[in-house]
Amino acid sequence: MITLACVFSIAACSLLPERGAKSDKRVVEDEEITVIDVYTSSERLQCEDDSGKDVQATKKELEANDIEVFSSECGLITGKMAPALCGAMTLHINIHGIDSRKLPEAESLGYQAIKSLSDDLGFETELCDPQ
Repeated sequence: MITLACVFSIAACSLLPERGAKSDKRVVEDEEITVIDVYTSSERLQCEDDSGKDVQATKKELEANDIEVFSSECGLITGKMAPALCGAMTLHINIHGIDSRKLPEAESLGYQAIKSLSDDLGFETELCDPQ
């Protein structure tokens, strides 16, 4: 009997989600949606750390176009190097989680699905600079 209880306990624990796993499904107003991450350049220039759009500015841009934002973070494209030249664009990006059905609207604003980064490119999240 004790053995059977242990087996059920172990099986139940294996059904729990992984620690730190990010769900891409949400229920919004009694409707299940799929949240996808989109990104855009922060337009930060080298040697000018205060330049560009902060993550709040791009979030407001999406929301002003009737695209609800569920999460926001800053990132950096990896897998390539930006030219080392003052005034050149950096590889800093702003990343937002949106309803996948709103992707065409976001793309018309210049955002791309994070999944669209090629196999050679990736991204790392980083702390957003206070502005």
